[in-house]
Amino acid sequence: MSANRLRWLLVALIAASAVLSVIANKTSSAALGWVAFLPFFVAVVVYFRWRRALHNVRKTDETRSRTDQ
Repeated sequence: MSANRLRWLLVALIAASAVLSVIANKTSSAALGWVAFLPFFVAVVVYFRWRRALHNVRKTDETRSRTDQ
């Protein structure tokens, strides 16, 4: 997956987790609170994949020859 797609997935997961957390707090539902934790946990995993993808993109950009060479 590209770094840009991972970034948007990360934003969506954090937003979903926030919405679920607010709903859980408003309804005082402990079960829904735990369900809200799941997208957040997945977002943490996606964050590290996104950082690795960014590193790989920057690494390949640096190894290319420039136009002035």
